[in-house]
Amino acid sequence: MQFRFLRYMKYLVLVVFAALLPMLVLNELSGIGEPWFCKYICPSGTIFGAIPLLAANGFLREIAGMLLIVKLAIAAALLIASVFIYRPFCRVFCPLGAIYALFNKIAFIKMRCDREKCTSCGDCEKACNIMLKPSKQPNSPECIRCGDCKAACQVKALRTSAVFTKKDW
Repeated sequence: MQFRFLRYMKYLVLVVFAALLPMLVLNELSGIGEPWFCKYICPSGTIFGAIPLLAANGFLREIAGMLLIVKLAIAAALLIASVFIYRPFCRVFCPLGAIYALFNKIAFIKMRCDREKCTSCGDCEKACNIMLKPSKQPNSPECIRCGDCKAACQVKALRTSAVFTKKDW
């Protein structure tokens, strides 16, 4: 079962946790917002920071609370999801992935499909781990330009090209 609607979750995370909450919910003393996304969602700090610190420091293990449990659950869920879904964090929760997707249409590197060469064989779709249709929408906002579709194309209908050439500069 495909959950394509989840690809829009990263935009919600970007707007709410990375933009609105840090701007609107401010610390009374400093007047600065908290890093809501990092503190409550992003598992990277938990995996690379908290776990090693907790392993080394008994006092920290004693005072670790519910937030750590929630973040460990998020990290575990994402690790399990990674077995079944290609790049689940980037595709569903990452606000940087949302920013990349927003700017994908105006990126300097474009994917092109030569319609005259394309045989509609579907090899590019099978190769796409993001489950896109490169021959139909070569510059999808979700495309990460990995090049797997291009490598799978037997007739070389897919190619990447720079928007600006040397003469444009």
